[in-house]
Amino acid sequence: MKKSALALLLAITASACNNDKQEEKKVLDDILAKHETVMEADGKAVDHKMILDSLLKNNLITAGKDSATALSKDLQTTDERMSNWMQKFNMEYKGKDHADVMKYYNGQRTEINAIDSQLNTLNKQADGLLSKYKKP
Repeated sequence: MKKSALALLLAITASACNNDKQEEKKVLDDILAKHETVMEADGKAVDHKMILDSLLKNNLITAGKDSATALSKDLQTTDERMSNWMQKFNMEYKGKDHADVMKYYNGQRTEINAIDSQLNTLNKQADGLLSKYKKP
């Protein structure tokens, strides 16, 4: 009887551990997938900033110069935010219990989603502003 109870307890524990690991892997996979899309948006933001800076440097933006300068600064700040996130992100957050791992991963998912949202907003603003300066 004791052996059966011990075997059952071990089976339940192993099953719970597998479920925990699967849940952690799913959240990590979500973060990594979002990272890929954010990298594309970040590349676009860097391109927008370079074009804006060039237009501003050559005095080709006269109306709305202050807002173009602010947009360039916001693009730079968000690019730096993304770089900082990537440097600090610990993909192999180990040695912690499941609750700690999930708290860390969920916090990181929230952060990368916020960066994504900010980049998308800024890229739309830059697209709108730069559309006025594209050659036909």
